[in-house]
Amino acid sequence: MLGTDESWRGGAEQTCDCCGGPSRRTWCMVTRDGAPYAVFFASCYTHGGDPESWIDVVFGTWGEGEHDDHLTFGCRFGPVQGSDLPAATAVDAAAVAPQSPLFGRKLSRAEALGHPRVREFWDVVDFVVGTDPLVHPHHYGHAYRH
Repeated sequence: MLGTDESWRGGAEQTCDCCGGPSRRTWCMVTRDGAPYAVFFASCYTHGGDPESWIDVVFGTWGEGEHDDHLTFGCRFGPVQGSDLPAATAVDAAAVAPQSPLFGRKLSRAEALGHPRVREFWDVVDFVVGTDPLVHPHHYGHAYRH
C-alpha cells in the first residue's frame, strides 16, 4: 500500500518561465508498506486557464547515501485532446532539473514506456494525483478526503 513520509515534504512557489504566471511545486517521499519507495516532484501550472502538472518520480535506494540505482520517470498530467478528463502522458524525465545524483538515470519518454518498472511509475502517479494536497485540488478543485 502506498503512503507518504511527510517529514520529506517540501514546496515552493515560483513564476513560470514561459508564461510569467504563478506555479507551485511540491515534493515528498512515497512509501510502500511503510518503507521508503520513491520520491516525487510535482510542478503545478495553469497555462491558458487549464491546470497541468509535471510529475517526476525517482525510484532507488533511500537513506543509504547511495544514488547508483536511482531511476527517474516523468509525465505531464492535464488536459488532452478528445477527453473531458485530464490524463497522464509520459515525457522525458526531469527535463528542466539540473543533473544531480538524486535523479540518477533520467529516462526518455521512449525508455520509460519500455521499462520494466513503468507500471510502478503509473501507480505512483495515480497515487500522487489522487491524494497529494497540492496536485489533487489543482486539477479537481477540492482537497482529497480520506
